[in-house]
Amino acid sequence: MAEPVWRWRREPTPLRTH
Repeated sequence: MAEPVWRWRREPTPLRTH
């Protein structure tokens, strides 16, 4: 988990989204 979870919600990450 390199990037914070809150960022995942704002932008679609290349990794799997929780």
